[in-house]
Amino acid sequence: MNNENNNINSDDGVTLFSLVDILFSRILLVIGVSLILSILSFVYVYNQTQSYKVTIPFKEINKSKLTNFIEINNLLNVNGANEVEISSEKIFDIFVATFMNKSEIYDTYYNKFKETIINTRDLDVTAKNKANSFNISVNLNNIYPYKIEFFTSNPSEDLDLISKSIKKINGQVYNEILFELEAVTNSLKSENNRQTEKLKNDLIKRKNLYLKDISIKIVTLREQAEIARSLNIFENSKNIVNALKSISGDIISLEKFDYLRGADALENEIEILERRNPDNVIDYDPEYANIQAQIENASAGLESIMNIEKSISQMKIKNDFLPVNINTRQAYFEPVGQRKIITLGILIIVSVIFACVFSIFYDNYQTHRSTKK
Repeated sequence: MNNENNNINSDDGVTLFSLVDILFSRILLVIGVSLILSILSFVYVYNQTQSYKVTIPFKEINKSKLTNFIEINNLLNVNGANEVEISSEKIFDIFVATFMNKSEIYDTYYNKFKETIINTRDLDVTAKNKANSFNISVNLNNIYPYKIEFFTSNPSEDLDLISKSIKKINGQVYNEILFELEAVTNSLKSENNRQTEKLKNDLIKRKNLYLKDISIKIVTLREQAEIARSLNIFENSKNIVNALKSISGDIISLEKFDYLRGADALENEIEILERRNPDNVIDYDPEYANIQAQIENASAGLESIMNIEKSISQMKIKNDFLPVNINTRQAYFEPVGQRKIITLGILIIVSVIFACVFSIFYDNYQTHRSTKK
């Protein structure tokens, strides 16, 4: 039994050495096949398109860039429009919403691809697919809390195109902010004008009422002065009026007894009323002064609103505000799938193994042919 086992082990050793001997005898064939397959593998691998995951980290807008809006925010607060205050958070939210809308990115790629894609439908689908591949996500535990991510086989070209898109998006965000400010300013101005007009109309009504009362008073006094003259009452009979008041207890109107004051007193009062400044309503109507003060405040508010309009116009002309600054030079690439060098190494190993197996089969085939002959 032991002899049989020794014979089996001996046969296995001989077989293994014979295979090695075959490979050495066919070394040129092994090298040749390996070299041909390795060259084909190299050509195959480097003709394959490598895809990358590109990440561009960025921060939200720096508050120091909001200097242009400080004065406008102050003026808005003064005019009671606190909810429209322009803040870095608000600008960043508008930027993210505009970016995720993808319309600017779509337009950029549409214009790029129309040079090579003739069919309009294919062009539209390709541009949409490309635009939808861009996303903004939160990048926690990093000095750059946000990042733009996308997949591409040509990072440099896509970085250039996304940079152009971001510039357009920033412009759109800036215009949207100015448009909102203009809308708020126009609303404040309309409300201010409406309120001022209402106050002025109220003043006119109160003044007309005052003048009407004065006119009626003058007519009444003249009638009483005529009665006084007809009764030869020229001196002030104030005591009689007071006596009547004490008797009546102010229940009856004493205007019909004004003639008792005497014609001279009545004519003096008429003269005073006629010489009175028609605009001096304050003594007659205490609320008149309060309304005048409100009109003055409204005028000051209108001037403040006009200053906001002026600031917005200047910002439109300058157009030098960059809401979100994204530096594409900070982008980093991560290959998707296996790296080309790893793939090439695996294919070369497979090529050598295939060459060895092929050489052994070829040698056996040649030996079998020789034995047959």
